[in-house]
Amino acid sequence: MRRVENWEGRLHAIVEKYRVETLSWGSFDCVLFAMDAIDAIVKDSDMASAWRGKYSSKDGADDILKKWGGSVLACVTDHLGKEQEVAFTKRGDIVGSSRFTIDDHDMACGVCIGMFGAFITIKGVQLLGIDELDHSWPIGWD
Repeated sequence: MRRVENWEGRLHAIVEKYRVETLSWGSFDCVLFAMDAIDAIVKDSDMASAWRGKYSSKDGADDILKKWGGSVLACVTDHLGKEQEVAFTKRGDIVGSSRFTIDDHDMACGVCIGMFGAFITIKGVQLLGIDELDHSWPIGWD
């Protein structure tokens, strides 16, 4: 995975798009937020299309997660590979936290926007300091 030129502006556009939305399964949820961010900043990425519109409820999301190990953490790790130490998180990397979980999911995934991870929640986008994150996956730095 390689980042595209102007990835910073593209990432900002995705965060702004989600900032004015609230949680909606299958169109505006944490997994799609992370995948939309990846698609925006990584050359030739189209991760979100495999998920968008495939479910419209928590139960539908759970059915898809079962195919990827049954948890958000297992799903993200299967798609993105090995985690990195949270201390090495950079802007545009995908992050995870148990603080913004929805219902009984193990974690929410978001995107690093500098000193914070941004997460889609039932209240819209919420920020969490880097030092409060539980997980991190590098995106496009090879």
